[in-house]
Amino acid sequence: MRKKLTSILVLCIMALMFTLPVSASQTASEGIQPRIQECGRCGKMSLHNVKIETRKGKATKADCIHGLPFGEDSVTKVYNIYQYQCSNCSYRSSTQEIFSHTIRDCHGYYPR
Repeated sequence: MRKKLTSILVLCIMALMFTLPVSASQTASEGIQPRIQECGRCGKMSLHNVKIETRKGKATKADCIHGLPFGEDSVTKVYNIYQYQCSNCSYRSSTQEIFSHTIRDCHGYYPR
C-alpha cells in the first residue's frame, strides 16, 4: 500500500513539473511582463515597459493593390506608444512611439 501511495505521489509531482513551463510561457499580452528592469529613482527591480495607447497616422493615397482602374486605396500606419513605469515609486518615463502595422482600405472600382 505504501509503495502505491509513493508512486502516485511521484507521478503527481512529475505531472505538475511538466505543466508549469507551459503556463510560464505566456506572452506579455496575456498579463506576464517579459522584462523587468531596475528603476533609476528607487533602485528596485520594478520598472516595466507598458503599452499606453495605439495611434493611427495620417491616411495617404496609393494605387489600388487589386488592379482596379478607378479609385485609390487609403493607407494608414498604426503606431504603438510605450512608456516605462515603476510599480514601486510611480516613476514614468517619456513615451516611445513604435511602428506596428499598416491598414490598407481599398476604394478602387470599375466604371458602371
